[in-house]
Amino acid sequence: MMELADRPRRVAAESIWRHLWRLFRWSVNLRLLPRWREDRPDLLSRLVRPWLVEGLTRQGRLLLLLLPPLILLNVRREASFPLGVPAFLMALLLTSALAGRLLRPRLQLKRQPSGYGVVGEPWRCELSLTNTGPWTARDLSLREMKGARADWPSTWEQASLATLAPGAVARLYTQCRPRVRGYLQLTGVTVESQYPLLLTRSNVRLADSLQVPVLPAPWRGQLPHLVTLMRQAPKARGSTRPGARSGPIEYVDSRPFQMGDSVRRLDHRASGRRGEPMVRVYQGSTRSEQRNWRVIFDQSLVDFAPWQPRPRPPSAKVLDRRLALLYELARRGQGEGLDALEIWSDGAWRRADQQADLIDLVAGCRASTVFEPPPEQPADATVLCLFVTGRWDRSRADFVAAWRAAGFSLGVVVVPENEGSAGLLPVEPGCVELQE
Repeated sequence: MMELADRPRRVAAESIWRHLWRLFRWSVNLRLLPRWREDRPDLLSRLVRPWLVEGLTRQGRLLLLLLPPLILLNVRREASFPLGVPAFLMALLLTSALAGRLLRPRLQLKRQPSGYGVVGEPWRCELSLTNTGPWTARDLSLREMKGARADWPSTWEQASLATLAPGAVARLYTQCRPRVRGYLQLTGVTVESQYPLLLTRSNVRLADSLQVPVLPAPWRGQLPHLVTLMRQAPKARGSTRPGARSGPIEYVDSRPFQMGDSVRRLDHRASGRRGEPMVRVYQGSTRSEQRNWRVIFDQSLVDFAPWQPRPRPPSAKVLDRRLALLYELARRGQGEGLDALEIWSDGAWRRADQQADLIDLVAGCRASTVFEPPPEQPADATVLCLFVTGRWDRSRADFVAAWRAAGFSLGVVVVPENEGSAGLLPVEPGCVELQE
């Protein structure tokens, strides 16, 4: 099924009849009913859901289903089946609904900082719930308003609270599992109370919107040593390697162990004194050299046509795998001591040396139909560079050759998009092909 966001674009270089054919196919597969959102219910949801779906508990639905059979049996056998039994059950449901409406809790909600989510993994948000009413709120359960693209917990997995006195404050958690990368838009929290007879529920919707960045599923494959990969990249003759050492190698200091450090440089005496692993730092080693680096990220997809407003799910998963690798490479670079990271994404250089900046870049990255390289090369040729792409062809080979001819140590990492993209990368230092 397609949505309004999938309406084909008009490509000027193509025939109008091809565009009309795409519009016809899009209209045939168009989803007529929009996705349901709890904060913006339609007419059918306003008439049915508050009474049958959200207004009744499982016990209440069972009693409601028993009423028609009891009435039919009473009509056929009036002497043995008195009318008082279905009348009592109906009165019980109405009494529970009326008492729940009158004793509806009055609450105030405040969210706490939530961080970021990961596709397929539980995400939790801390809430501060305050009872502003004159009576005690009982039998409370909290959940996020449904409608966002996420998997919601079952009823028995929701956060619950037995009692909440007037003026009291309780800290609870709501959770969900995001399904797609991007930004998860949450509109608020629904608090349900089954008091007093546990047959009906009174819902209190507390609007408090929140936008959560969602990262792709973590990269499970191997990662290369970034400093070695970028410094081993071949360059044109006559260029100066930024990693060339001058003078003897001398011991300078010891520092805490970081991911990517060689175990051969462990300082056992300093580790014993400090109580944590320490490594030696030598003058002329990679620690004392230039540590700034840049990543050129290729957002293009081979199956993303110019007339498509957004890539289809299989292509979107390919980009998510590449972004997951980019996130792990950035973290690996921090472990190897690389600083001042800049990433070429969305047609501009973006700082990503901070965790929050890196998360926003990965979560908000959009696919493109063609690869747009940086228009200008950095002024400092000593900066280490890395090119992350999904396929290898003549245009990308010329781009890498131009940067290496200018004196840059440009490493290449390829995550094949499909079987036709695998095995095309030349086998040489500074180039690596990764697969999960």
